[in-house]
Amino acid sequence: LVISSSSSTFWPSARSIFCASCSWSYWRFSFLNSALFFSDSQPSGPRRVGWAWAAGGPAVGGWNRTAPTHLDLGNSDAGEIDQHIFRAANGSTYIVWKTDDNSLQKKITRIWAQEIIIADGTVRLVGPRVQILDSSGMWWVTSFVQGGSLVEGPEIVEHGGWFYLFFA
Repeated sequence: LVISSSSSTFWPSARSIFCASCSWSYWRFSFLNSALFFSDSQPSGPRRVGWAWAAGGPAVGGWNRTAPTHLDLGNSDAGEIDQHIFRAANGSTYIVWKTDDNSLQKKITRIWAQEIIIADGTVRLVGPRVQILDSSGMWWVTSFVQGGSLVEGPEIVEHGGWFYLFFA
């Protein structure tokens, strides 16, 4: 959904980013230039990460190309959600996401990363996906799964040559 306003005091009703009358169920949007990434429920199972492209730049109704299928981020039984797109100072671009392990009542949740190339109206995964964090041993982190620990919502920033992973 997108909400736009010319004033900081009035915010009209949200509209689907793909069309004014759509009411699909998407999970967390991430933008980079003309590429939009989102998680969406699949008819046959868990949420998967897909993408859309706006040749003329981001605008409601301007998304003129979508992925033919979801990105292959491992196809976890639990699904993939909470994607974040990060471009490093050297120009490399990465997608970071969480496998929705807690949706299957698993006690440990995981965060992953993989390099991607976004160009010419398409998205391509490069190299292997890497698990960069799991929630085991994080005694200060709790979950709605009894005895579990939950990490989610990953974001990476680069500062002074160091990379920092933030998560909820």
